[in-house]
Amino acid sequence: SGLSLRERYEEWHNISEGKFNVVIGSRGAVFAPQPDLGLIILDEEHEWTYKQTERTPRYHARDVAIRRASMSDGIVILGSATPDVVTTYRARMNEYQLVELPNRIRPSKESEQFHPKIQNALAKVSIVDLREELKAGNRSILSRLLLSEIENAIELKHKIILYVNKRGSSQSVQCRLCGFVVKCNRCSVSMTYHHTDDRIVCHRCGSSRRFNGNCPNCQKHSLKPLGIGTQKIEQEVRKLFDNVGIVRWDSDTVRNFSDHQNLLKQFLEEENQILIGTQMVAKGLDVPSVSLVGVVNADIGLNIPDLRSSERSFQLLCQVAGRAGRGDIDGKVIIQTYSPDNKTISLGAAQNYHEYYAKEIEFREAFLYPPFSTMARLLYQGSDKDEVRKKAEKDSIYLRDIIRTHRLSDVRIVGPAPSGIEKLRGKYRWEIELLAKDIASILRYVRVNRDVIVDVDPVSS
Repeated sequence: SGLSLRERYEEWHNISEGKFNVVIGSRGAVFAPQPDLGLIILDEEHEWTYKQTERTPRYHARDVAIRRASMSDGIVILGSATPDVVTTYRARMNEYQLVELPNRIRPSKESEQFHPKIQNALAKVSIVDLREELKAGNRSILSRLLLSEIENAIELKHKIILYVNKRGSSQSVQCRLCGFVVKCNRCSVSMTYHHTDDRIVCHRCGSSRRFNGNCPNCQKHSLKPLGIGTQKIEQEVRKLFDNVGIVRWDSDTVRNFSDHQNLLKQFLEEENQILIGTQMVAKGLDVPSVSLVGVVNADIGLNIPDLRSSERSFQLLCQVAGRAGRGDIDGKVIIQTYSPDNKTISLGAAQNYHEYYAKEIEFREAFLYPPFSTMARLLYQGSDKDEVRKKAEKDSIYLRDIIRTHRLSDVRIVGPAPSGIEKLRGKYRWEIELLAKDIASILRYVRVNRDVIVDVDPVSS
């Protein structure tokens, strides 16, 4: 995805002519015309970004890989420490062969060559109840335990990662007098305050405007950024540790692949001890000198209206916890939350995938969600809110009649209802969800036009 169109064109032809034994790439690389294809590896197979969601065809690279390998008698390896629930289910049903690696493997120090050495211990994880912090009078972003552990790590010259799943300085901007929340005019989402350029930004469509503090509802100068983001954490940490090097890594600080390389290089420098970031720092970073990871607010993203919100939160907690203690230094992880009893958080803290899977698959089976059915989403969108709603309601009645007439007993309809993001880039959105063991039995009756998007196996709202 980092190549120009010309470079991509040249690589495509070089691959098709058999000039390379190995092709490495992101989602679209699964279509590379590799002759005599024998092996496809999908690392971090659970990542939802393997699904193309913004345009047709709305394919999933994992499904394409499995199909391509079957056509060439090849093999697919799906790698993940926290596999997709559907993938694990299929492995347990013997559709896939399951191979488990229960311990970390690290190269031995004795040689430059790779001599594997088992590393058994995962990082020690502590959960901090932020409600108790408030009761104790601590209004800081950092709990007393996390602050103490940061001080210890700095003194020992170890490196620290602070993770929050939100960029910017705040999660929303709200009026302290009337309660009005500033939302994007083109999308039904809250705008985020960015301290560095004093602007509020929509993270969906990119529109922004200068922050002046005036409430458009009550006309008072009473707007205030609420919540936390990476910029806010950086601001607070710099006040507390002004003599420590700090690196921030989020989509506001990176524009291309070289930016990622430069930020990692900065963090590896001896004087930079603290890395603050979003999901970018949670996955794949292997820095042996990191002894401490702090999850600033584990509740972000946990309760959004999406089938997979719990699964994604669990996966991210496991991934970010795995960044600590990857070398010879013992690792510690501090997870801050207002919901310490939530099973997703407690099992994520324990990095207990098997128990999480058992609970999640039980929930999915009870409601006939995937893998016990196939889901398809019908997304209706347009500039007129009432017309979009009426179209979705009309099709819902039509499809329910089809189910009765043709006795499609295994088909279930959910909705119609406003989408999780009801308005996006100027278009209103309603949706219908279809669940069936044989999804084709109902999809053949769906009336598709330019205002209706059919997405089989959707991965996001």
